[in-house]
Amino acid sequence: MKKSVSILLLAALICSLFAGCSIETKIQSGTEESKYSFYYLNAAETTIKSEPYTPKEETKEFMVKDLLQKIGDRQAPEGAVSLLPEKVSINSYDVQKDLLIIDFSKEYSDMGSAREVLTRAGILDTLIQIPDIQRIRFTVNGKELTDSRNKKIEDMTEDTFVEYNRKDSENYR
Repeated sequence: MKKSVSILLLAALICSLFAGCSIETKIQSGTEESKYSFYYLNAAETTIKSEPYTPKEETKEFMVKDLLQKIGDRQAPEGAVSLLPEKVSINSYDVQKDLLIIDFSKEYSDMGSAREVLTRAGILDTLIQIPDIQRIRFTVNGKELTDSRNKKIEDMTEDTFVEYNRKDSENYR
């Protein structure tokens, strides 16, 4: 009987030590995974990477303005590349219910096709997370964005680049 009680007490002590360690580790690290991300290109411009983004306000109006400003300011971590090339700028944007329309300068059309797709995908991934934004439309100098065959690129949604797993930002689109 004494042996059983001793074993139970030892097991309870070990369990409480493990529980205490895991709680202490979470408190010490102080990190909580952000539910938003800001996207940019890796240094080789071959894939999209992300970093956590924590907005000061989680409203559509604030996040649209803040994220577009970060994109327009060409923010990217050290050793990374901004989504927008140096000469490309954002002319304007318009929010219409669940649609965000972004108008870029005419230099947007000068990007190579691979860079353009990565830029578009990174901007889409950055902005589609905004509450109540479900579609994004790009225009260039006031005209609808078209592909290399002059076909209109439709409104983009979170499913536009389906082969890409957003949780694994190392994949190439």
